[in-house]
Amino acid sequence: MLKKLSFGTTSVIVALVLALGSAVTAFAITIVVDGDQEAVWTTGSGGQTPGVTTDGDETGIANNSDIRNFRWTNDTSNMYFLVETWASPINTFHTWTLICLDVDNNATTGSTSSSPYYDQCNSQTGFEYFVYTTSSSRELDDENGNPILGATVQSAMSTVEEISVAL
Repeated sequence: MLKKLSFGTTSVIVALVLALGSAVTAFAITIVVDGDQEAVWTTGSGGQTPGVTTDGDETGIANNSDIRNFRWTNDTSNMYFLVETWASPINTFHTWTLICLDVDNNATTGSTSSSPYYDQCNSQTGFEYFVYTTSSSRELDDENGNPILGATVQSAMSTVEEISVAL
């Protein structure tokens, strides 16, 4: 049986839908992917603050390969990631750096044990993206190791690497 809503209830529902609809547009942070960490990565913009996961300084990992902060945010057309290491520059200690991204936190989607980067990602599955950085190139690969066209990866000679992926 359907229940009839009063005008007051309907008005509140419409107001909430309109508020949520405008919030989606208002809460968007556009990042300039240039390898320089803008203040908006930590302060936010328009009521949205980027997500962050912080990792301690492990003694067994060289500081220029040890991730300090991983941040993420989005606007209406791109998803942005920032990887910050404890020391600069991000990729001179090794000949390459690989960052494995499981963006949906689901081990049953994304990469499998036959994926090209399986061994380098602690033999775990579920990664949708891989940031592959060498001293001369940077790219974002899919779970099969194929470069994602239109993705941008930039790193200045600093502790920061920024990534942009079209939604």
